[in-house]
Amino acid sequence: GMVDALHSGHAEPAGQMVSQNVFGHHPELEASAQDVEKAKELLSAAGYPDGIDLELDVRQGRPVEPLLEALAQAGIRAKVVTRPWDETYSRLIERRASFYYGSWVCTSGDAGDSLDRKFHTRDAYLGYGDANHAGYSNPELDRLIETSNTVLDLKERQSLLQRALEMARDDWVYIPVLSKHEIFAMRASLDWQARQDSRIFAYQARW
Repeated sequence: GMVDALHSGHAEPAGQMVSQNVFGHHPELEASAQDVEKAKELLSAAGYPDGIDLELDVRQGRPVEPLLEALAQAGIRAKVVTRPWDETYSRLIERRASFYYGSWVCTSGDAGDSLDRKFHTRDAYLGYGDANHAGYSNPELDRLIETSNTVLDLKERQSLLQRALEMARDDWVYIPVLSKHEIFAMRASLDWQARQDSRIFAYQARW
């Protein structure tokens, strides 16, 4: 429903924090089915039998109505708070945003981008976790991520990345929603290739 409402069908439900075009993508991690009753049970068990009110930080210009409707069905009443990106980013860095809806791109096309920066325990000395705004920490996952960065065999490394993505998904620190398709239009006479990070640089186009 969100794929259709937000992106006119040009996306797909996500079951992990990387898309199928990223190295390390786990083909067996499918998007979870919606289970409203189970969500209500979990909220009740957590001490919120009547639901919960939360503020949802959202970058300005990002549509979220279908997401709010889905959350409301389970009793999660989210009030959207929009701010310019610099303010939102500051809140994320300072861990003042408790509930955030955004997006993530693996700019290198490798799942290590996501795992190193968003899932590894923050470690400024080693350069890990600079985008781990949730304060998430799993020593077992940390070791798996670090091991994947030392393996030269691509098949072995792919397997390690897939195991890491599965472990990260099982902890549900982030909830993958969808992976949108990037659509470009260009003249037939133009020689240009889309980038993995979705950025467009004029100097890379040739007439």
